[in-house]
Amino acid sequence: MRLIGHEFKYCQKFYEIHETVHSVYLVIEHFSGGELLEKISLTQRIKQKHVKSIMRNLMLGLAYIHSLGVMHRDLKPENLMIKGKKISEVRIIDFGLATFVDEEEHLYKRCGTPGFVAPEIINHGQDKKYDEKCDIFSAGIIFHILLCGQSPFHSSNYKKILKLNKLCEIDFGVKGLNKRSSNCLELLKGMLAKDAKERMSAIDCLKHEYFSEVLETDGQVQRMLLLYNQKYGRTKP
Repeated sequence: MRLIGHEFKYCQKFYEIHETVHSVYLVIEHFSGGELLEKISLTQRIKQKHVKSIMRNLMLGLAYIHSLGVMHRDLKPENLMIKGKKISEVRIIDFGLATFVDEEEHLYKRCGTPGFVAPEIINHGQDKKYDEKCDIFSAGIIFHILLCGQSPFHSSNYKKILKLNKLCEIDFGVKGLNKRSSNCLELLKGMLAKDAKERMSAIDCLKHEYFSEVLETDGQVQRMLLLYNQKYGRTKP
């Protein structure tokens, strides 16, 4: 959280830390709007213009932390807080499982929340590594929920959710998705690609036609493009 700092608004700001003999106190940003999960539960359908804004802000937050070489590894609606009254003003929180992408060996290699975990994590082998695109998959699950009201791995049974998540066989023709625009579905499929090599990056998502009306005029998007250029020598990882 120290690395993420407090200058970028789409992630929870970390201000300072205080330690005593028995305790550690973190001073972090407060959000009055509650969890995105609560809003999804209370609202039958979120307006599509709000879905687009939520996803745009989420991808901006991910593009930022990915530009720092960090992956979150536990994205889900409970870890997205709303800044104030506007549902679109989401902020990424809870970096307890976050780690650097280029670590030689990741602590808790298989981690996250079943139903939101990328297949390369849930099916992780000892000799395999994964990268920041695991967060894009989790964001894609959130996108799916916002679009049609349920997860692609929907079940009331924990073991069934885990099994469906491992198989990662997603039906993009379900009710709620079949009436979405081609741009919307193309982005969703790109985020939920089973093979991480085929999956879009955060910058790929922000440059997609689904967000086209904000790309050229939004200073935050341009800042993310610049950060990726500086880190990778190109506009995407």
